[in-house]
Amino acid sequence: MPVDNSRILALLGLAAWVAFGSGCAHQPKPLYSWGDYQTLLYKMYVKPGEATPAEQVDRLTQDIEKAQASDQKVAPGLHAQLGYMAYMDGKPGMAAEQFAAERRLYPESEHFMGRLLATMQEGQP
Repeated sequence: MPVDNSRILALLGLAAWVAFGSGCAHQPKPLYSWGDYQTLLYKMYVKPGEATPAEQVDRLTQDIEKAQASDQKVAPGLHAQLGYMAYMDGKPGMAAEQFAAERRLYPESEHFMGRLLATMQEGQP
């Protein structure tokens, strides 16, 4: 029985399309929710004054709420940045809560968060 090359090529083409098409359709869920964290850090260090501590507190708080609502993990460092900005904005209680949240979510930050809390309690910026 003769082999029809055009049918074989058509089936191979269809198989390739299905394999590559389905691979592109299933993007993995991001590991962390970053929100505006990276943009705010950039502005803070490269364009000082464009992101005040109060603005960062508001935006980072919103980012955490959005992440929690969509059942995503908050990016490492986000709670620490929020805590630092809260402290700079005159909210030491909120700062302590955020440092504790960072330490709870990311135990590897234990030493650094502990030092920040101790420094904050001593009244140093």
